[in-house]
Amino acid sequence: MLTKELLRFDLREGKIRPRFIDGENRLNLALAEELIALFAAGEGESREDLEESAAPLINSHRSPLIAKGLYKLLLDRCAFRKEAGEASELRWKVFALAARQLREGRYASLEEYREGVGAALSTPADELSRQLHADLPDRQPLESFRPLSPERLLHRYNMAQAQGLFFWAGEMAVEIQNPDPGHLRAFFRHLRFFQLLALVRNPQPGRYALTLDGPMSLLHQTQKYGLKLASILPAVCAFPRWEVEAEIHMPAHRPARLVLNHESGLVSHFSRTSAYIPEEFQGFLAALHHEEPMWRAVEEAVLLDLGDQEIVTPDFTFRREDGREVHLELFHPWHRGALEHRLERLDHWAKHRPEEPPPPLLLGVDRPLLKEKGVAERLEHSPWFQQWGLLFSGFPLVKKVRALLNKM
Repeated sequence: MLTKELLRFDLREGKIRPRFIDGENRLNLALAEELIALFAAGEGESREDLEESAAPLINSHRSPLIAKGLYKLLLDRCAFRKEAGEASELRWKVFALAARQLREGRYASLEEYREGVGAALSTPADELSRQLHADLPDRQPLESFRPLSPERLLHRYNMAQAQGLFFWAGEMAVEIQNPDPGHLRAFFRHLRFFQLLALVRNPQPGRYALTLDGPMSLLHQTQKYGLKLASILPAVCAFPRWEVEAEIHMPAHRPARLVLNHESGLVSHFSRTSAYIPEEFQGFLAALHHEEPMWRAVEEAVLLDLGDQEIVTPDFTFRREDGREVHLELFHPWHRGALEHRLERLDHWAKHRPEEPPPPLLLGVDRPLLKEKGVAERLEHSPWFQQWGLLFSGFPLVKKVRALLNKM
């Protein structure tokens, strides 16, 4: 996405609107094509060299800010090679030798001096100069670049503008209309990948209204969570009919509402039918099934009804051979508000509805969340968590999940 200084937006009457560019504009397309060609032909060039080559293109465009944004997005698609060897050790060696030869005063000019130092180390002066700072990011050579068409780059620019604003969101309200079931399953897998909790309220046929919980009470987690909220936007935009709304808390600006929908012109670069499944998820599920063959993970998205028109989307759903299902919901350091809400609902169920079967929901809490004021005490006094909860660090242990599955 684009950083704060590259964002273009209008702020009026408590509303914020990103200033999208015309994806069919001839000048924008020409600039995009030239920048893409520069990176495509830049293998072996350093970041510093690429920036120097792009400077005339950026400065001559009618909006250098747009050009800088396009350049940044292309830079994000590059992989730079870290030079082997210890540049810091080489620097000490070269500087010590150079200082000694300088004190001896044997050279009549700077160029002769440089060549003499290089000769003493059996390396040409220019090559030696390059090696001295090969470990600095600006000197790393371009190893690979993932190209794309000029049209797609302009669409990515508009998406990055919106994402750059949602980075400062407290929470995100999402409405999806008439989704394809397969597409909806892929969307919930995206939520799982980005460790986002979605609360579905008042579900109606053909309409899903979700709230993605925000971290504004956890100031040190705000940026990490904001990045996740921004990252999920392309998955939302992949639906035919959608709307997102959030309050934006950008530094040096008053809070403002941001509303976008399927008519905003955003084009998603996410697949509509699949979502990447992280290796830790795959390994966890494989290990669980190996140790407890009677339980299998359910691949399709599952909505768990907690009553009072409140529905949650668990991270995992496990189905036993006899058809019974148990769900697992994970809470990470930026999920304090959602955790407190969930404990309140489930503890109330356990206390006031003991005659009814409890929701088959296990709760996992990431240990860093315990550092938040009152969380550890809340878990200690929660009847539900004491019976159906587990603590984990990074990712739950199979043996703990297995024990709770069989217990429930």
